[in-house]
Amino acid sequence: MTAAHCPSVLPHPIGNPEPPGRRGGQGTKMLFIMACLATSAAADVSGNFTYLDNGATVTITGYPKDAVGEVSIPSTILDPVTLQNDPVTGIGSRAFYNCPGLTKVTIPSGVASIGNEAFAYCGVLVTVLIPLSVTSIGGGAFANCFLLENAVVPGNVLRLENSLFYSCNALKTASISANVNFIGIRVFQYCSALTSISVDLDNPSFSSANGVLFDKPKSLLIAFPSGLGGGYIIPSTVTGIGSRAFFSCKKLEGVTFPASTTSIGQSAFSDSITLLFANFMGGAPSLGASAFSSVAPGFAVYYLDGGSGFPVPPESTWNGYPAVNMGVNETPGSSWLLSKGLPANTNLESDTNGDGVSLLMAHALNLNPYGNLSSNIPKPVFTANQMSLGFYAGTAGVAYAVECSSDMTHWSTDGVSLSAPDANQVRTATVPRSGPSCFMRLVVSE
Repeated sequence: MTAAHCPSVLPHPIGNPEPPGRRGGQGTKMLFIMACLATSAAADVSGNFTYLDNGATVTITGYPKDAVGEVSIPSTILDPVTLQNDPVTGIGSRAFYNCPGLTKVTIPSGVASIGNEAFAYCGVLVTVLIPLSVTSIGGGAFANCFLLENAVVPGNVLRLENSLFYSCNALKTASISANVNFIGIRVFQYCSALTSISVDLDNPSFSSANGVLFDKPKSLLIAFPSGLGGGYIIPSTVTGIGSRAFFSCKKLEGVTFPASTTSIGQSAFSDSITLLFANFMGGAPSLGASAFSSVAPGFAVYYLDGGSGFPVPPESTWNGYPAVNMGVNETPGSSWLLSKGLPANTNLESDTNGDGVSLLMAHALNLNPYGNLSSNIPKPVFTANQMSLGFYAGTAGVAYAVECSSDMTHWSTDGVSLSAPDANQVRTATVPRSGPSCFMRLVVSE
């Protein structure tokens, strides 16, 4: 046969795990599927698969690179020498590596292992159905499967090896079973659509909260989904941020560290190009190499007055990053800013996302300052004989008023009736629908 082409270099590094060991007892046949065989030895054919039988193992050596659509891996292969059906028990390293037309894979029950990079660079692969019989999946097995949406790891798999879902851009959620006791590096790196990593409550090693991956006691933050954005408040139990925990989170704009955090790992926030600020509520933590490299231009560190390890004026940098003292006078407004991952001394009159709505209005109406606020501003509605405006009015320290005008120049509260807050802290302003045209507006002040 003519040797199939085996790429020797990945276009992007996805880790270099060792190939799984191959063992076969006396009289035992094990089947491994491999991407191709760099040899000219004769091979047998079964459907689209070519394979060799050396007496100890049956190896599927190739799958057509020009095949498209779905593939169901056979559960047995007819041995041409013994005319016996030998069970498929494993999928070897790079078995389907760089099959550009493959869209769906069904793996039969009985397969116990999936090798390193087995489906890597299957660029249009959307779904992989993995049976419960699988107990091990090699490093980078689904790396760079850019359209992969569904690949549920069976509950009997104990380890999520390095780069398992590296650069799976369409993967939105990931579930970790109760039995997983090891999670390698770069498992979910560059999964730009990932918004949630969940962990079975019975898992003794890992946990999750709001889609973020932690160790069991939530003292170490392991991985923040790249698809989450805005500001993030790290839980008060966290003492350490793992290496690459926020790597390439390109929607994250701000982060607030509790006083409990004492260490930030290497490259923890590297390549998070939208990250503008980091707030520290306690002393300065130890900082790993490149912890905040390649973040947003203008990135700055904010700390409370008296935070140990931070600059004492007139010094204004910390580890090479601009550092700003936020002071110590806490107000409801500054507490809200910190709760949204914004610096406590941010001007509430500012419009940080350019949608025409100030932070103060977002604070008053209990809105997400990272969203499109203009589409969430309360609007007047007409009934038979009046115009009304309902709005949230439960923010401490904020005064609310509704004014009316007939010319949008002269405004007054005259003629406006304002209800008491209901159970959800919503108030309603009304004006009679009679006389000249009337415009309503909501005014808030701190």
